[in-house]
Amino acid sequence: MIDEKAAILMTINPGPCGVRELVEKLSWKTSRVVSLLKAMENEGLVDFREGSALNRGRPKKLVVPTTLGHEFLESFKECQRRAIQINQNDIKSAVHQAHLARKLEEYGVSPYQRFIELMNVAFKVRDSVINEESTKTRANF
Repeated sequence: MIDEKAAILMTINPGPCGVRELVEKLSWKTSRVVSLLKAMENEGLVDFREGSALNRGRPKKLVVPTTLGHEFLESFKECQRRAIQINQNDIKSAVHQAHLARKLEEYGVSPYQRFIELMNVAFKVRDSVINEESTKTRANF
């Protein structure tokens, strides 16, 4: 439902549009759009204004985002940017790593301590490579 509200706000954000235009742009059922707009109006996310009547008949009702609606949309976009992108392989890998950590604990080995040891080895390898490269560059000059 939050995604649907954000979709409506993104659609009306560049400029206000009527309910019929909104239904066409989103390709949703009219009843769905109208019920969401009513809920959003009650929450203070959108406002309805009358458009200018260029033709005969009733003036168009334009849907306009409120200040709260703009804040909601910005917060939604920020949450979307921070969302964790994960797939099935990532989940399988995490389950496998948890299984291995549990096995280490069963054997009385601290996974945290083993991680620290591994990091120390990695730092020593990195430092030896850096030292080796710096001695080669000095030898070339």
